[in-house]
Amino acid sequence: MITCNLRSLIGLKGIGSQNRLSERTGISAKQLSRLANNKQQQISFHNIERLCTVLECSLDELFTIKGEGSSAALPTHSQSSTSVPSVVGSNVSDMDMGW
Repeated sequence: MITCNLRSLIGLKGIGSQNRLSERTGISAKQLSRLANNKQQQISFHNIERLCTVLECSLDELFTIKGEGSSAALPTHSQSSTSVPSVVGSNVSDMDMGW
């Protein structure tokens, strides 16, 4: 489960309120309230960037992965079972893509 730490960040960063954060980011107060209460199901990259910029925080400060679906259970790039051929210095027409 991904949780948003917006409520605590507003206090830690001295923003004051969700309404003030809404004014500074241009994100609606309703969406910020849903994020702060972990009721928002999706958020755009643009809004994430605005929040991180105004709050001067990183993604891992804004969001936390908790529980059964934690990052420890996610495969890393090196554990991925999919293989992508290297194209560095290669002519794509010379490569066998296996399609």
